[in-house]
Amino acid sequence: MSWAVALAVAVGGALGALGRYVVNVLAERVLSFLSLGQLPLATFTVNIAGSFLMGLLAGGLLLRFPSNEVLRAFLATGLLGGFTTFSAFSLELGEMVTQRHYGMALGYGSASVVLGLCAFLLGMSLVRVWA
Repeated sequence: MSWAVALAVAVGGALGALGRYVVNVLAERVLSFLSLGQLPLATFTVNIAGSFLMGLLAGGLLLRFPSNEVLRAFLATGLLGGFTTFSAFSLELGEMVTQRHYGMALGYGSASVVLGLCAFLLGMSLVRVWA
């Protein structure tokens, strides 16, 4: 294990988690006027945004600098890993199922996966077009 890579992951993870917290606070304040019930908009937002940013990274920076393990660890594993959250997604989806909100769970789960993939592909495509 390289200490430089480990430090890059730790710093990136801290910054990503801070970014996620900021998005959560903003989502609660800005999106609170939407009457969407118990739909977890903050988690949805960070996961779609994180997928888009990962697409940008995969399409550009990581392809241009494939041997820079520290940069890749900082951005992809640390920053975006700390920013997005599969565990919160799973918790919120599980709560919807246990509360028998099956339609909401199906919609939220499907939209998260499909839009996350679309955001990733869009980010990757945009970088490749501009390159």
